[in-house]
Amino acid sequence: MKDVKKEPLTKKAGDKIERLGEKVSDAGAKKLGNAIYKAGDKLEHVSDKKESFNKTTKR
Repeated sequence: MKDVKKEPLTKKAGDKIERLGEKVSDAGAKKLGNAIYKAGDKLEHVSDKKESFNKTTKR
């Protein structure tokens, strides 16, 4: 039995959607495939830690 890492469902689903986007792009629909890939990437990384935007910036 192979090792199965515990990953969040969003990460697994996002990865599958990214792969689908690559296949669609390779099939000839580049723009649609890229949009699907980006959606998968966004879903995959939704649970990643975000940088704090409360820091003040100098202008």
